[in-house]
Amino acid sequence: MNSDLPTTKPFRTPKIGISSDADTNLSFKRSLQVEAVGIVKIVPDLCHVLIRITSQKVSVSQAKDSVERRLAYVKQTIQNCQIPEAETKVFQSVETGYTHTSEIFVTSSDATKLYELSEILTQKLDDTVTLTPITFSISSKSLAQGRLQSAGNAVQNARKKATEMARLVEGSLGAPLSIEQIGCEENNLSAFSDSWPNSQFNNWQQACMVVKSSVMILFELKPRKIS
Repeated sequence: MNSDLPTTKPFRTPKIGISSDADTNLSFKRSLQVEAVGIVKIVPDLCHVLIRITSQKVSVSQAKDSVERRLAYVKQTIQNCQIPEAETKVFQSVETGYTHTSEIFVTSSDATKLYELSEILTQKLDDTVTLTPITFSISSKSLAQGRLQSAGNAVQNARKKATEMARLVEGSLGAPLSIEQIGCEENNLSAFSDSWPNSQFNNWQQACMVVKSSVMILFELKPRKIS
């Protein structure tokens, strides 16, 4: 995940004000309220390919046997590429007339292994075995981490802005009095789609996600200590 993307400007001008302390009418707190955003780019950590095996023979049994032989070869190749069996799902075969079809959906966190698998199957098997282009996705764990990091970046940016504002009014920043997340946007990237419309890089790029969190924080504003 890349947290180096530039942040946008706060939505409203920071506010400096006076708020009464709930404990006593004689005690007052100066406060400083700011808004800021944090942006994180999350890259895909999963890749997928769908392998379809189809055979049409003079009988259903012959078509099924033909598919089973190729299916066994595909499974062995997946194992040889060191892709765990848990990441492979074989869908139920569909029989239509004398045509028999099986589909294998393979997921891996290692794109290199999936590319290797695709190349081997494409070279070794005939057109009865077809493979979809490799697609990419973000796991729920990575997405949750990205959301958390985005919110954390927003808080850090808010503190930096508040510190600078406090300095300008010859004060010092105190503890946060309240923190509120006021927004969270998640968008997939589609850049470069026109440049490489059929490339694997385009599939990867489009699966990237940008998470932008917005926060509003109220800080205590203290008098600057004179040394």
